[in-house]
Amino acid sequence: MLREWPALRVVAVEPLPEALVLASAAIHAASAGMRVELRAGYAQDLQDTAVFDLAFIPSAFIPPVQLQDVAAHAARALRPGGWLLMAVLGAGADRAATALTRFRVAAWGGTCLDQADVRALLGQVGLEEMRFLSGAGAAINFAAARRPGR
Repeated sequence: MLREWPALRVVAVEPLPEALVLASAAIHAASAGMRVELRAGYAQDLQDTAVFDLAFIPSAFIPPVQLQDVAAHAARALRPGGWLLMAVLGAGADRAATALTRFRVAAWGGTCLDQADVRALLGQVGLEEMRFLSGAGAAINFAAARRPGR
């Protein structure tokens, strides 16, 4: 994304020190240090309000008990009109691919959501204009929802 949009600035929140070290090395190797801010911590601890145009929630790595708080904090951090993206199980995926995806997400300690789950969660945190972005037969797709206002 940084290569595609030269004006893009990214803030990444990561709780694992080892992952921060790897991310920092990759950012340095890509000469993207001025455009990427790495924050140690958890997404549910975000204190930002109305500063981001886009937030991505990697739900496959976020435990179910934390997901509501993460979504609420991410929604609050969006500017009016900003978008939130979240992974969702692909409706057209075959049963084996869906089962494998559910297994992987469980092994990672994350949350596996279907369209109804995502619609309810993102609606609860005040987002609207829900859209589902899918690839034919993909086991994982994305949901997008917008913070009201512009």
